[in-house]
Amino acid sequence: MSASSRNAFYLLLIVSIWCTSCATKPPSFSPVGHYGLTKLMYATTLGQSNVVESLLAKVRDKNVDERDWIGRTPLMFAAQTGQVAIVNILLAHGAHPNSRDDYGWTALALAAERGHVEIVNQLYENGADFNACMEADGLPGERGVTVLMVAAVGGHTGIVTNLIRWGAGVNMRDRMGWNAFMYACWRGHLETAKALLAAGADPTVKSEEGRTPLIMAAFDGRTEVVTNLIQWGAGVNVKDKNGWTALMCASWRGHLETAKTLLAAGADPSMKSEDGKTALTLATQVKNPDLISLLEKRLGLTQTP
Repeated sequence: MSASSRNAFYLLLIVSIWCTSCATKPPSFSPVGHYGLTKLMYATTLGQSNVVESLLAKVRDKNVDERDWIGRTPLMFAAQTGQVAIVNILLAHGAHPNSRDDYGWTALALAAERGHVEIVNQLYENGADFNACMEADGLPGERGVTVLMVAAVGGHTGIVTNLIRWGAGVNMRDRMGWNAFMYACWRGHLETAKALLAAGADPTVKSEEGRTPLIMAAFDGRTEVVTNLIQWGAGVNVKDKNGWTALMCASWRGHLETAKTLLAAGADPSMKSEDGKTALTLATQVKNPDLISLLEKRLGLTQTP
């Protein structure tokens, strides 16, 4: 399960357990049911600010940074679900903005993933580390993923812009050599990519596998991003370590318009991968007649009547 899917599933799980457990009226900070979840965690997730205030006011020696089974704190739950008022309450009661769960995620990272701009700003003003790295098993890099990368994946340009202004490392890389710019291009977030480019991102950067932003944008058929990357100087015939070009990726995935854009920019349809495949070979494998016809014409294989 990807980090994003896990985060979403976990929130649904909390609501489900709370609905079946609330009638038992558990002690204020005691676990409710499974997974080490407490009443404070449920209240923060569900936006019950009055309950949060009451719990924090009545319980002595409270641990505002109590943790569940994967190390998440009430502040993380509030940040992830966009509970601005509760984030303020928890911070006022001493919640630590840089606590990490077992995967390295912080409240700031969870808020950035969901696009909660105001909460990201709140946490920054309270000393949150905007260059923290984490595990994100649904992304190519998996480890060493930064808050900026997470925001770029989601296309949260406002958050990306703020992080850059605060000094987040634009060209920091994860375990596989991906940076925020590559993630934005891969997911088709043009405005986010523009913001990163303006801050010094290199449009010709390569991952550990030799893949460029253009190759990854072509792979997912992000034609508008592909067009802009070409204008920014990306090489259309650059190969990754397996010898694949952007045109090969677009052909294998059946992205006709992307392939047309690449061919118009000078992509060579005769280039071969390390195992001898061409764009035409790949288009034939996926049985895409429009792409096959287009590539055959470019290769001069179509007979004139």
